[in-house]
Amino acid sequence: MNERELDELRAELVVARAQIEQLRQSNEQLQKYLRDKDDTIRQAKDITPVSRVSLKRVLLLVRAAALDLSKISKLDGGGWLLSMGATLQRKFRSLRQIWELLNVEDWYLNDLFDESIPANSGSNLLSKVVSAVSNCANWLTGGARQNSFETWNHFVNAYGDISSEISSA
Repeated sequence: MNERELDELRAELVVARAQIEQLRQSNEQLQKYLRDKDDTIRQAKDITPVSRVSLKRVLLLVRAAALDLSKISKLDGGGWLLSMGATLQRKFRSLRQIWELLNVEDWYLNDLFDESIPANSGSNLLSKVVSAVSNCANWLTGGARQNSFETWNHFVNAYGDISSEISSA
């Protein structure tokens, strides 16, 4: 090896050491960033965004189910009122309770309003509401076994019976 080759190797070594130092600094920055994010995750109560119940998410589920949601004032005990029309209403303490009921694949009106059904209305009204809603859902999704005209007529007849009972209650 001659002197010129040694100088070239020394120059390459200096460049390599500079690159190594730059990579070490970059690595330290990335490790610091990762530690910060780990701390954030460790301090979070629940890091899954779907499990963080917000009013916006609950309202999306409530509206998709053709229900109404309203806030109850603190003077009246606070909480949330989930309702379907004027007769079916239920009070919940938190949005999480509503979220957990509506966020299952198959839920029934009995699960939502069983506690709040007025004694004088009887279970006949609830069964007609459940039947009408399920028939409407079948008709809208195309899941009905009968043709759509029969399903629609059945739904309209059930709705007519419900509206007359609600207006008389």
